[in-house]
Amino acid sequence: MTQFKWHIDSIKAIPQLEGKHNVVCDVSWRCEGIEFFNGGNILSSWEGVVKLNFDASSAFTEYDNLTKDQVFAWVYQSVNKTEVEDNIQKMIDDQKIVRPVGLQLPWSK
Repeated sequence: MTQFKWHIDSIKAIPQLEGKHNVVCDVSWRCEGIEFFNGGNILSSWEGVVKLNFDASSAFTEYDNLTKDQVFAWVYQSVNKTEVEDNIQKMIDDQKIVRPVGLQLPWSK
């Protein structure tokens, strides 16, 4: 069974915007999948950037007060979490397929 782990790799912010400081505009995220298979681990990952738009009428959280859960909520509003994990699972499953290899003919050794 594949285990998925989501990461926030970086955040970019506009230093000042409409009287607010450090307004987050970009969140770089990554999802990793790992599955134990045939005595080893198969790894795959997917990453992206979520662009955020400032809305002065919405609640604003100061940068220093942001939580990981809040930032992930922004990511999951823009990224289909299930679709990302399904794509990673497909990449892992593709690595499990045993592909034939060419061998030297036994009588030509």
